[in-house]
Amino acid sequence: MSIRLALALAVAVTSAAACEAPPERAEPTTSLVVSVGPKTTDGDIAARNLSAKIDGLEAALVLAPERQDVRGPLIGSLIARAQFFGTWHDFDRALELSDAWLTAAPASLEATRARIHSLMAVHRFADARTVLEAFEHPEKLATERTTLDELTVRDPEQTAQTRAAAAAADPSFDTLFAWAHVLARQGQFDRADAVYREAANAYRDTSPMPIAKVAFARGLMWSEVAGQQALGETLYREAVRRLPGYVQARVHLAEIVASRDKDGAIALLQALPRAEVVDPEPTATLGELADNPELIDEAANGYNTLLERLPEAVWDHAAEFFTGVGGDPPRALELALKSYAARPTERTLLIAMHAAVAAGDFEELKRLRDTAPDPVVTVPLAQLLAVM
Repeated sequence: MSIRLALALAVAVTSAAACEAPPERAEPTTSLVVSVGPKTTDGDIAARNLSAKIDGLEAALVLAPERQDVRGPLIGSLIARAQFFGTWHDFDRALELSDAWLTAAPASLEATRARIHSLMAVHRFADARTVLEAFEHPEKLATERTTLDELTVRDPEQTAQTRAAAAAADPSFDTLFAWAHVLARQGQFDRADAVYREAANAYRDTSPMPIAKVAFARGLMWSEVAGQQALGETLYREAVRRLPGYVQARVHLAEIVASRDKDGAIALLQALPRAEVVDPEPTATLGELADNPELIDEAANGYNTLLERLPEAVWDHAAEFFTGVGGDPPRALELALKSYAARPTERTLLIAMHAAVAAGDFEELKRLRDTAPDPVVTVPLAQLLAVM
């Protein structure tokens, strides 16, 4: 759980004595294998290579704007750099390029796919679905449709069947990773972990980014869904070992480490190159840990900027920030409700419930509680529901 939500949870459980005990945490039934997948390129070198690739593709596009074969790889590389290294301006560039490409070539499958991927990357799910449905042959975008359905929790049973069938028919990195994610959301933690490891072992390249992504996904599952922070810490460390600049992995790791070693957590975040990272979350976490109002103000400005530029992409993290150290629970609740409406997952529900507690809006808290799925898989959410 984020340190920014700890206070809200503490408030929520003050009446726990009169309630049933929270569910037990899910322990792995097999020993955890941490490092999986092939030997990969040094993470810092890989990051520089990715930036060099983007620079080269941008230059090629300037020299030959008509080259459609450059746009897809460039957009994909920009999205990857933003997701791993927190360079949010890359999302803006990917959206710009994909919009121009689709405008120029509305019948192009590649342009349509790039536009959908760009929109999904910034959580503009409704827009992505509109683009998909407008394409003349939407059946050719079946994978994108499944991803959209999964992200927006539309027909989860069908999504699970589709993911399972794809992994069985073609057990590649992508299909296995997607199937593992479904299993994790279903609460099948041991099985999901095994499939995540299968995905890593199916990887056949040398970039550390997909392998770091697997380690992070496993860490997120064990720490924030299954409630096993020690396991999550081990896996986050593996993600950072593979890719030292992985922003989200460092933030999640620092939040766990902070409970026993604040200086160590601060050091984890200070190692990020802040001149290059524009994601406000590491700044917010560092400001909270170091009790630094200037950093907290910087993070608030960062969130405000992103809420103007890419609002859907930052609703959830901004809600966490303003629930806690950002000090504006009513605004946090407003953002959290938008996030939950667009993407009704157990995580966004938990964020919204914490925001409701912090804002003192117990009518909203009750309404949110009534929307919870049955059964609840996420242990922190189940614990909160158990004391209400």
